[in-house]
Amino acid sequence: MFGDSTLQVRFKAPAKLKADAKVTRSEGNTKTVKVDVVDKKGKPVSNARVTVYTKGLKNMKVAYTNNNGQAVFTMPSNIESGYMTVTGIDVVPIVDQAVKF
Repeated sequence: MFGDSTLQVRFKAPAKLKADAKVTRSEGNTKTVKVDVVDKKGKPVSNARVTVYTKGLKNMKVAYTNNNGQAVFTMPSNIESGYMTVTGIDVVPIVDQAVKF
């Protein structure tokens, strides 16, 4: 077997995911971004790696989903839009999905 430690070996057909971001204003100069990740049956996906970021990767945050399929981030309030990428084991990654902060 070849590859480095970041190689993700698939043992079954990869599952398609859906990710939705909801933004709420927090106190001060921040926004709370909650990303919900579910499979095609609507079941929450735990331990998926979610990255939210802005153009040029100026503001980037990484978190893993909990047992409810949710990852929570805090972003500066002056940011209006960006992207998210979701990866995981045995899943089809979501790459550069647009997000309105």
